[in-house]
Amino acid sequence: MKKALLNLSILVTSIYLFTSCMSTAVPKKLPELMTSNTFLIDYAINRLEFIDTRTDTTSVAWKLPVFITKSKTFQSNPTLDLKTQQLLESQIKQYFKVDAKRTLNVKVTINEAFKRIQASGAVSEYVKVDIKTEMYELNTGNKILGFGTVYYDAPMVNATEAHLNKMYEIALKNAIHTAFSKVNEIK
Repeated sequence: MKKALLNLSILVTSIYLFTSCMSTAVPKKLPELMTSNTFLIDYAINRLEFIDTRTDTTSVAWKLPVFITKSKTFQSNPTLDLKTQQLLESQIKQYFKVDAKRTLNVKVTINEAFKRIQASGAVSEYVKVDIKTEMYELNTGNKILGFGTVYYDAPMVNATEAHLNKMYEIALKNAIHTAFSKVNEIK
């Protein structure tokens, strides 16, 4: 009886280790970047400002265990650092004409942005970004609003912070794209 339990235990452990190793050899699918419908807003950017309304941001890297034996959640709200601002600025500027006669001041507010790894039997990577854009036309004072909320959930055998970071970057870009694509008919 004890030998049968030992053999069963070894078999279950072997299967778990084998599937964990296999999942790292297969590329993990990332969400698609929303760039297929490129558009230009007939304005130039005068000033671009970023506001982060989150109060609990952090820039600490996680120390993920190799095996998670009980339910556990790792979550962070990454800081709006210079690298992230440059990423967002690059994404935003591609939607505007450089030589347009009309100009806007653009304010991007990050209401929510986080990344999470959750393990409870199955493992899942999850990211969410919620932003608001405000564009102020300098000549008329008109205010144009845009909103973008994007979230991705990726079930996995084993999650990695590197893959989660890539998902987060794509979510940031796609939230920006969503917000500005809804205002591309500005006259």
